[in-house]
Amino acid sequence: MNHSVTEYARSDVTTNSAESFFGVFKRGCNGVYQHCGEQHFQRYLDEFTFRYNNRSKLGIEDADRTVLAIKGAEGKRLTY
Repeated sequence: MNHSVTEYARSDVTTNSAESFFGVFKRGCNGVYQHCGEQHFQRYLDEFTFRYNNRSKLGIEDADRTVLAIKGAEGKRLTY
């Protein structure tokens, strides 16, 4: 985006969608997790990215999201 020439959107991507994502992330870290440690910060971002990219507004409902999450965990070990 080039704000100096009043460009605020390219196709369906806007600065508002980026600000919205990080607003939801910030509220989630403060409200749900209370503290997002630096060591695991990328994991929190990955979780919120998955939720945002697979939300109901995009036509992906709870059952579909669950299947996607299970497929994403396939072949991986739980290390904690």
